[in-house]
Amino acid sequence: MALAPTIRAKVEHCLENAANPRGEGSNAFTRIYADEAKLTADHFDQALALGIELPPLAGMVVSIKDLFDVTGEVARAGSRARTGEEPAHATRRSSGAFARQARLSSDARP
Repeated sequence: MALAPTIRAKVEHCLENAANPRGEGSNAFTRIYADEAKLTADHFDQALALGIELPPLAGMVVSIKDLFDVTGEVARAGSRARTGEEPAHATRRSSGAFARQARLSSDARP
């Protein structure tokens, strides 16, 4: 029986596909968080190796249209035309959802 691929291997595969010059990655993505995705995948793989149960969506590779404000970045809504606009600033309301998600994700990190 073949071993299931690691989360890192799944992330690397998706990043390779996104960077493939014969594909649509350059048209589909305005920003890719490759380093963050690899680091998170490594944390999840380490947690699994230690027998730590991960949240249900941990390790799922997804792409999200940049409609949401992220502190310090421009929400481009999928358009390069918004490049250079004023970056988002943290607000109590918007940062709360990201903080909750970060806590959920970090609970599984070793």
